[in-house]
Amino acid sequence: MVFLMLSKHLEFPLKIEITNMYWIIYGFAIRCYYVLLWLLSFFNQKAQDFVSGRKTSFPKAKNGSDLWIHVSSLGEFEQARPLIEQLKRETSIDITLTFFSPSGFAVRKNYEVVDRVLYIPMDTYAKAKEFIRMYDF
Repeated sequence: MVFLMLSKHLEFPLKIEITNMYWIIYGFAIRCYYVLLWLLSFFNQKAQDFVSGRKTSFPKAKNGSDLWIHVSSLGEFEQARPLIEQLKRETSIDITLTFFSPSGFAVRKNYEVVDRVLYIPMDTYAKAKEFIRMYDF
């Protein structure tokens, strides 16, 4: 059971209870979404890139990654870019950059400032746990 605090500005702590049923419904919905994308990938190149990009194995970080930056799209990447470049200039941290968008990934997959550019894995508990363990976040 998870409780979320919605706002510190409320006069009383407002809590929302998220039950196991929520996670069951979410897990089912996300899997349906990926099945639909898989079906669509036979007719649409962007959907095909989305599906095939998540099938590739993730390269292992040598000593784990110090920082994980996730951006959904190329536009979000452009907003994060000054921060990423400043971090690399001023520190020697290992940075993993993940994209949700196939078009953003395609444009920046060879971005040399970070140590690796990857797709974000499928949004399931098992895939997230595997990804976090692999990069030792």
